[in-house]
Amino acid sequence: MPLARVRTRAPSLGCDPEFFFKINKRVVGSEKIIPKEGIKIDRGMGSVSKFIIDGVQAELNPRPNTCRANLANEMSACFKTLKATLDKSGEKVDVSFEQSVKISKTELAKLDKENQVFGCDPSLHAHGESGIKIEEVDPLTHLQRSAGGHIHIGANYDGLKNLIKKEPEKLVQMLDIICGNTCVLVDRDKGNKERRKLYGAAGEYRLPKHGLEYRVLSNFWLQAYPLMSLTFGLARIAVELMSDATNADAYYQAFTEAVDMEDIKKAINTNNYALAMKNFKKIEKLLCEVTQQTDHFCLWEGNMKDFHYFSKMIKEKGLKHWFDFDPMEHWVTLRDGHHAGCHDFLRDTVSVQRKIFEKKEAFKALPPEEQAEILAAEKAKKEAAAKAKKEAAKVRERAKKEKAAMEARAKAQAVQEKIIKAAEKAADDAAKAANTLAGKAKQARIMAGKAKIAARKLFKMAE
Repeated sequence: MPLARVRTRAPSLGCDPEFFFKINKRVVGSEKIIPKEGIKIDRGMGSVSKFIIDGVQAELNPRPNTCRANLANEMSACFKTLKATLDKSGEKVDVSFEQSVKISKTELAKLDKENQVFGCDPSLHAHGESGIKIEEVDPLTHLQRSAGGHIHIGANYDGLKNLIKKEPEKLVQMLDIICGNTCVLVDRDKGNKERRKLYGAAGEYRLPKHGLEYRVLSNFWLQAYPLMSLTFGLARIAVELMSDATNADAYYQAFTEAVDMEDIKKAINTNNYALAMKNFKKIEKLLCEVTQQTDHFCLWEGNMKDFHYFSKMIKEKGLKHWFDFDPMEHWVTLRDGHHAGCHDFLRDTVSVQRKIFEKKEAFKALPPEEQAEILAAEKAKKEAAAKAKKEAAKVRERAKKEKAAMEARAKAQAVQEKIIKAAEKAADDAAKAANTLAGKAKQARIMAGKAKIAARKLFKMAE
């Protein structure tokens, strides 16, 4: 019997992703860039966001939100503030979102004592402790530093509060199955395996006052918002399943029975793509049953093919295949997280490329004679299209010339009409002038006649 659709809720989502600073391509401690009091971003919405020093790494603590897009918008505002701060400093400082880096002994020795050590406090473990404890490693000789991308779940409704209070291990196990394992298919950084020997292993979490911190993931999702949208979307599915008062037990049983938890732990801790994919395929049908086609869900039945292709290309070519740009510039220029998340990216970008790829693969699978027929047909189609394009160009050229001729005739006619009107006006003016002159000449003759008569009278009087 299929599982019931999960009841969508709005758990508070937060994070504390870490990153690095570089000067002249060399890692420098974040204390060289960030003041001890941190860099606050107050947008007048209650709590503030903040950049802080966390050992060698810098850490962002954005204001949490129940919406992934709004959380991304807050992070974008934070990175804009950081960029403005760096620009004002006058020093060429690069922000690095690498998952792990190596700092030189010289640079490490220049840092304050508290920033030379690892910034991680002990974690709780949903599967029992395993591996090397980070407090057993000497931070002065172990020069590798990793950047975490932990997810914070805020207990902002009763069902979630009760779950975190009573059964946090179950929630973390579901987070491992749905989020941690799936992220192995996307986060292919080689440093993950070494990092998880120290911290970030499967099942690691903490219980801060606001809820639960899932500490398994690296900061890979900082490369682009669609990755963040996917990651937090997967985490939210796990939270919503386990905080459902009616169906939580059925969800937990279905997902935990579908996989071997030892395989989940191994896939995460060793960053094993093949095993993670094997695990994912075991829960894929369950995910399709509990999710549906809305922006609320990052994955659903209709985009699973696109997700598989998305993951396949990352495995073969790396994240740069999809996100070949500067992550810092991406966050600074992010206009709005809405309609730019995982759901949209899979539909608008990945799906297009997948269909092209599948068409090419289908062609390769055909017998040679069918390939030849298709190529011949495509060639004929292209030639016909080229011919049609050429004929269309000729028609446009003729139409252009005809239009020019018509415009010339219209212009000549307008000039001719203007000349005729001017000539008619000149004739009218000349006729008026002639009439005026004729009137004046007649008046002059009359006056001359009168003068002549007057002269005769004067002459006679003189006699």
